[in-house]
Amino acid sequence: MMASRPAMLVTGATGYIGTALTAALSAASCIVRTLSRADFSAGLKADSFADVDTVFHLSAQTNLRFAEQHPAEDERANVAPLEGLLKVVRPGTRVVLASTVTIAGLASRIDHRTPDAPISVYDRHKLAAERILHGATAAGHVRGIGLRLANVYGFGNQSRNTERSVLNLMMRRALAQQPLTLYGDGAYVRDFIHLSDVVAALVAAGSADAPVGSFPIGSGTGTTLAACFALVANEAERLTGRPVSITRVPEPADLHAIERRNAIVDPAAFRAATGWRPRTSLRDGIRGDLARFSAAAALSDVAGTAVASAPLDRAALKGAIAP
Repeated sequence: MMASRPAMLVTGATGYIGTALTAALSAASCIVRTLSRADFSAGLKADSFADVDTVFHLSAQTNLRFAEQHPAEDERANVAPLEGLLKVVRPGTRVVLASTVTIAGLASRIDHRTPDAPISVYDRHKLAAERILHGATAAGHVRGIGLRLANVYGFGNQSRNTERSVLNLMMRRALAQQPLTLYGDGAYVRDFIHLSDVVAALVAAGSADAPVGSFPIGSGTGTTLAACFALVANEAERLTGRPVSITRVPEPADLHAIERRNAIVDPAAFRAATGWRPRTSLRDGIRGDLARFSAAAALSDVAGTAVASAPLDRAALKGAIAP
């Protein structure tokens, strides 16, 4: 007798990470169901979750500045939906929450032992969601795990938030022969992890024998923003034969403190618990993604538009330093 196919439910399935995750789960012969914001608004029903084995909760509001300006709305987007899910899932359901390493605040090296020290509204709400999930786990209702993601990049469905995936933005600009705009000397250090590695981590977290708790997910390697932009420029020139310039501009005075952090993320605890490890180096990731962005633009009816339309407004510029 063949084993039944596992049923997976993904919230935020049309988003940047959600699109890639649902594709991976479908390729693995899982039954994949999705929830939209409209489903949350209409009210969740327990019957819809009766046979769901694992819930991947990716739906979120991810704009740092929006959270600071509209804290109540951010809480409704990043805390309340999880509370609603936990009321309707069946006991024992595996719940995987996409969270953020910036919960650790300004810590420069982050691992599973780094104390929580959120300094932004967004991070405080993400921590609140984690604590709600872990409370439900301690009560025996679900088996919850939070993955605290570092800076995710990689070809995929474009995020609505222009401040996310700064490397994606810069790769699109490089292919459009637009300058890459960098604040100051670009000395801030970030840990960039490829979308494919994040999807693999989520799948590992959703397995029946995965641990509970919160785990930082990164590459384990820090790179300055200046070095990242130079890598994008060099690889784009290698692909197209056209040089790409990098323009340095003064750093705005109103950047949030979390945008001035320097952070490297050690995922050793999650690797030890699941066997997962990051497999894509920054150079290989950028090289492969530039080719994918270029091919996608070439296949488009408006070939240059999808690439060249990446706006360089103030919000997007802040993405050069944002999470």
